[in-house]
Amino acid sequence: MRPSERMEAEIIKALAVWPITVPFGLVICAVIFRGPLAAKIQQLLHLKGKDFEAGFGQAEEQTLKKSSEPPKDALPPPSSAAASPPEQNAVYSAIEADARKRLDQALGHDVALQRDWAIRMFATSQVEKGHEIAYRMIFGSQIRALQTLNERGAVDIAEGIQGFNEAVAADPAFYADTNYTFEMWANFLIRAGYVETTSANIVPGTKAVITPMGRDFLVWMAARGVPSAKRG
Repeated sequence: MRPSERMEAEIIKALAVWPITVPFGLVICAVIFRGPLAAKIQQLLHLKGKDFEAGFGQAEEQTLKKSSEPPKDALPPPSSAAASPPEQNAVYSAIEADARKRLDQALGHDVALQRDWAIRMFATSQVEKGHEIAYRMIFGSQIRALQTLNERGAVDIAEGIQGFNEAVAADPAFYADTNYTFEMWANFLIRAGYVETTSANIVPGTKAVITPMGRDFLVWMAARGVPSAKRG
């Protein structure tokens, strides 16, 4: 085996056992490497994406939940007697200075209003972070489902099943050799907070509706200019 072939084999072996919480790293590798190796990495990426949803509700569900939570130690403990302004940090200083400037220009020196809008800015950043994580994992058919729900309101689960089956038929290679089911497909949207159902039983007769968070995801996609055409 040539050294280059050995290196490729080791890379593929390493990627195959990586946790499914790092699919974005596979994207980076696919960009860096070219040719057959890139194709193998892309194949692994699709498998990891499906494993993500198959295992959704475990570590990956927690990833989405944590995306809306503040970083650990970002704030002092409640009622801390030693509470003080955060230390200067070269990574955050320019952003913090810009935020202070924008708040002063828009709201003057009204501290209460500045606090309220600073909290809103923080909340917005957390929601967008969650959308970015979800977008890496979402399938094209799931985006189309959200768009349909946004246009039509409540839709029977039977239509969702039909849409899923059509997606599988349109791209059988993507779903080949997996046990990926409609329930897994639907639960991704539900656990991401983008869809609600009238019953916990995801069966025909149950209605699905898009949530405000789901609509915000579609708005985020339009604002960021990300494509809705994805595999799956």
